[in-house]
Amino acid sequence: MNPRWQAGLLFASAVVNIVLVIALWLTWQSDSPLAVTLVRPPTVTNVFRPVRTNLVVQARSVRWSDIESTNYFAYISNLRAFGCPEPTIRDLITAEIDQLFADRAAREIVSPLHQWWRARPDADLVRLADQQRQALELERRNLLEALLGPGSEAAIAESHRAANPTPLDGPVLGALDAGERLQVREIEARRREQLQALGGGDPDAPPAPPDPAEVARIEARTRTELARVLSPEQLEEYLLRYSRTAAQLRQQTREFAPSQEEFRSLFRAVDPLNQALAALGDDPSAEADKQRVQMLALRQAAIEDTLDPQRHAEYQLSQDPAFIAMRETAARFELPETKVVPLYEIDQVTREERARILNDSSLTPEEQSAQLGAVEQQRLDSIRQLVGEAAFRRLQTGVPP
Repeated sequence: MNPRWQAGLLFASAVVNIVLVIALWLTWQSDSPLAVTLVRPPTVTNVFRPVRTNLVVQARSVRWSDIESTNYFAYISNLRAFGCPEPTIRDLITAEIDQLFADRAAREIVSPLHQWWRARPDADLVRLADQQRQALELERRNLLEALLGPGSEAAIAESHRAANPTPLDGPVLGALDAGERLQVREIEARRREQLQALGGGDPDAPPAPPDPAEVARIEARTRTELARVLSPEQLEEYLLRYSRTAAQLRQQTREFAPSQEEFRSLFRAVDPLNQALAALGDDPSAEADKQRVQMLALRQAAIEDTLDPQRHAEYQLSQDPAFIAMRETAARFELPETKVVPLYEIDQVTREERARILNDSSLTPEEQSAQLGAVEQQRLDSIRQLVGEAAFRRLQTGVPP
C-alpha cells in the first residue's frame, strides 16, 4: 500500500480515538454531581466569630489558618486539638467576646453622653442605657457559658473593660474604624502627656497651676491632629462632647436648657472666641485686658444674635441667681413651671420698691416702716392670687407637699 495512504489512515484512527476519549470523559462528568464549596462569611452573632489573623502560631508545621474558624465552637475545638492550654483558650475567647460586646455597646446603647447639649442627663435615657447594658452583659455571660462551660470563671466575672472618659460611640463617632480609633487614642494620649508635663519641677512639691496660654496651645494642636483623622462632622461631634468650650457652655446654659440645635449654634458662635480668650492666658498687659473686654462683649453679642428674642430673654433670666433660686423653690413646692417667671417678677418689683423706700431720705423712720410693711403685704397678696391659697400656705410655712 502506498505509504501516504498508510500515514493518512493512522492519522484518521488517532483522531477518532481522541474524539472517543473526550466523549467518554464528558459523559462521565455529566453523571457526576457538582462539587460545591460553601464558605461561611465572618459574622458577629452569638456563636460565630469574625476571623482575625493577628495571631501567628508556628508549631508542628501547622498554619494558623488550620486552626482559625468563624465558628467559635469549631475554633475552640481546633485550639484544643492543637494542644492549646485551657487557660489560654479561656483568655483568647474571653478577650474576643469582650471586644465583640464592647463594639455592640458602642453601636447599640444610646448613652446620655450622646445628648451633648444637656447639662443634666435625661433620667429616662439613663434608665434605658442601664437596661441595655444589663441586657448585653447577660447575653455576654450566656455566650461565654455556652462556649466555655457553665460556672466558668470567665462567664461568671463581669467584663472589666475600663470606662473611657471619651467613648467613641454613637451614630457619628461609632462609625470610626479600628485604625481611626487607634489614631484618636494616640492623639488623646499625647495631649495627656503634654498637659502632665506642664507641672514639671519637684515631684514632691505641690503641682503648680499650668500656664493657661500653654494649655490653649496644646488644645489647639490636639484639634489640628484630630482634624487629620476625623471628618468635619466627626470632629464637631467630638468637640461638642469633649471640648472645654462645650463643657463651659453646658454649665453656662444649665438653667436655660437649650435644644440640640440651639446648643450647636451657640457652640459654633462662641467657640472661636473662647479659644482666642484662652490663648491670652494670664497676660496682665493693658493690651491683653482690652482684648479680653472686647471678646467678652463679642461673645455676649454672639449669643444674642444666635437666639431669637424670646429665647434670649429666657437665657438672660437663667443667668440670674435670684431666678435660679425661685425656680428651685417652685420645683420643691411642686408649683407649675409657668409660675416661676411671675413669682420672680413679684420679688424683683418688691426688691426695687424696698430699695427706693430705704434710700428716700425725706421719709421718717416711722414712714419708712409703714411703707415697707405695705410693700410686703402687696407681695403676699400677689403671691396668694398667683398660686392659690393651698400653695400659698405651703410657701408660708416652708413645708413642701
